[in-house]
Amino acid sequence: MSDTGVASEIGYNDWKNLSANLKIHEMFKTHILYYSNWQEMLIRLKLNQTIDSHNQKIIDSERKRWKAVLVRLCAILRCMAAQNLAFRGTSSVIHSPHNGNFLKLIECFSLFDNVLKDHLEKIKNKEQHVHYLGPQIQNELISLMSEKVKSNILNMVKDVKYYSIILDCTPDCSHREQMSIILRFVSTKTGDVHEHFIGFIEVFDKTGAGLSERIIKEVMDLKININDMRGQSYDNGSNMRGKQNGVQKRILNINPRAFYVPCNSHSLNLVINDAAKCNVDEISFFGIVQKLYVFFSASTDRWKVLLQYLPKLTLKEMCDTRWESRIDAIRPIRHQFGEIYDALLHIKEDLNLTGSHGLQTKSDACALLKNICDFKFISSVIVWYDILSAVNPISKQLQSIHYDIQMALKSVSSIVEFLKEYRQNGFSKIKIAAKEIALLIEIPGQFPEEYQVRKRQKKTHFSYENRDETPLHNPEKKFEVEFFHNNPNTPNTRSEEHTSE
Repeated sequence: MSDTGVASEIGYNDWKNLSANLKIHEMFKTHILYYSNWQEMLIRLKLNQTIDSHNQKIIDSERKRWKAVLVRLCAILRCMAAQNLAFRGTSSVIHSPHNGNFLKLIECFSLFDNVLKDHLEKIKNKEQHVHYLGPQIQNELISLMSEKVKSNILNMVKDVKYYSIILDCTPDCSHREQMSIILRFVSTKTGDVHEHFIGFIEVFDKTGAGLSERIIKEVMDLKININDMRGQSYDNGSNMRGKQNGVQKRILNINPRAFYVPCNSHSLNLVINDAAKCNVDEISFFGIVQKLYVFFSASTDRWKVLLQYLPKLTLKEMCDTRWESRIDAIRPIRHQFGEIYDALLHIKEDLNLTGSHGLQTKSDACALLKNICDFKFISSVIVWYDILSAVNPISKQLQSIHYDIQMALKSVSSIVEFLKEYRQNGFSKIKIAAKEIALLIEIPGQFPEEYQVRKRQKKTHFSYENRDETPLHNPEKKFEVEFFHNNPNTPNTRSEEHTSE
């Protein structure tokens, strides 16, 4: 057999004598030479004594350097994304005055970190053109990190199997309707409740059918089973909660165990919203509260005057959507009514305000003084402060992820009981508190007579044409009936008032 017998190009098929031939092959000079060369190569590789060892060292060094750079870039990106900070400015050049928060943080870190310092020096000296600091790589890294986070959340959902879904739609600053998706589930290991935001999806059809199709498609894209859904929570829009064609009904048709629970916090907000908009006096009251903030905040000089009189609580702007949060706008007025009065009076009597602009400022201050120096306005402040002080904490509790439905029912029941008791016995307390403030600013502690707009009477030719029901004339009773009880069409109360007169 030749010295290439076992490893010849034509192959080997003498399997009966394979063991003997392998022993013979191992004694050949060529096999011993190749084996010794192989062992020598392994030793030289371990000792870095090969021809390309220097190049390999350079490659490994570059790999470690880029890894260290990317670790720092990802840490900065993650921190900025978590804090919801803007990334870019008008320039994308390092050391430029307006290059945005991301590059500014890179410059700041480079003062203390040698890796980033060396990286920026290489860019400055044009030793490398690839720097991984541009907007494209920022977006790519953010996308990769978000997908990783999203994947971890979905893996947690799949592990626990059952989940609930929370949805809400709102237009963004570009006037596109976007739906936020939140998955809620209970950890099987710790028993903790988890709520995780999955993302925004753009919607074009806001009907129950259109939203249902979009939700079902998104659930399929997330690769979670819709039959494992055990809860739905939306706002009180007819397209979401409709019993026949709403989203909750269409999903119930697919999965009867996906029970619908309306958002209690949203329901509570709607109740307050409706209560505050069903009376002209209440709309006027909140209009005056907003005008106070606008008057002082529109000028730095006026705001400085306000701060001289209000060292603790400053005026706040009212929220258009979250009505229970308007407590922040009413609280400074409730506790610092006299100070606000003094600030307006200071501006009204300021001799330095001259010219058309100064006279207009004085006129506005005088009008606001006239609005707030009204016992009805003072009483309205007391009413809404008491109501919103009770409602706001419960509304915040209802938004907590650890708040279960049993606790929510207790909270809602407690606020209902508070409102019932306040409706029955609160008016006398309101008058006492309002009189204290009225005494402080030296105005009469009683409801003023209102100017009555009388309807012009027309001659009637038929005796069966009756006049409209006689309106309330007692201003205190009128405030109690139409504002406090919020029921301007209560004939029994009116008849009692007429009888007492």
